Amino acid sequence: MGTNSEGAGKLTLKLITTTPMPGFTGDFDHFGLDLKGNRLFIAAEEHKTVKVFDLRTGAPIHSIEGFGHPLMMVYLPEPNQLVVADGDDSAVLLVDCTQYKIIQNH
Repeated sequence: MGTNSEGAGKLTLKLITTTPMPGFTGDFDHFGLDLKGNRLFIAAEEHKTVKVFDLRTGAPIHSIEGFGHPLMMVYLPEPNQLVVADGDDSAVLLVDCTQYKIIQNH
């Protein structure tokens, strides 16, 4: 090998900003991302909601209600919808991200 490649190709994370969330408890470990619309979707499991934040400012945009235990999610850009796995009843919910409303439950 001949060269010291330790650390080569490793990316490090850098904290850019923080967003205070007073009144919220629990972990926030399930996210959805809308890069084009600059939105971050966060499953607030203990609050039974999905929170929507502006990626540029960190400001809250909306709180989507109607979940039992929101978990993993994925954002679908073309229909502007969010697919959310709800752990309470093993359902998959489809959210309209224009109105921030659950439109389908499977």
